[in-house]
Amino acid sequence: MRHSIRNWAVLACFAASFHAYGMRLVVDTGSFFDGIKGQYLIETVAGQPPHGENVLADVDNDASQREGFIGMPYCPDSGDTCDPGYLFFPHADTLVIQNMLDDGSIQTVIEVDEGGITKIYHWVDSAGKITFTNFQYKGGTLVHELKKPASVTQ
Repeated sequence: MRHSIRNWAVLACFAASFHAYGMRLVVDTGSFFDGIKGQYLIETVAGQPPHGENVLADVDNDASQREGFIGMPYCPDSGDTCDPGYLFFPHADTLVIQNMLDDGSIQTVIEVDEGGITKIYHWVDSAGKITFTNFQYKGGTLVHELKKPASVTQ
């Protein structure tokens, strides 16, 4: 009887920690990029509709190079040169953590070490609507809102 009470108490503490801190899961970097690879329609960039030349975002995983890739183009309204938004995520230097949010969305935190500097990105999937946040874009934050299309024609 004593063992079952102790086991119940351990289980209750374990469940309480998940409730208090949310469920966090470290995910294999290659598996994460394999799961999201493809093209996405960009609905907004920095809160604005994209320009014609930057309506698609690309995600890929090069297993032979052990590197994930995200291309999130951005053409500022100021008329400055468009940025192709090429981001590379070497598997060995990238940590991927997934969190279940209260609304049922899955937030993926991508941390990549670039020469001792940690860069952080968020990929949030909320019922097929994706929000990608680059927290260090030219000293600020850049948010892309995306949608995975059934098929893409260029």
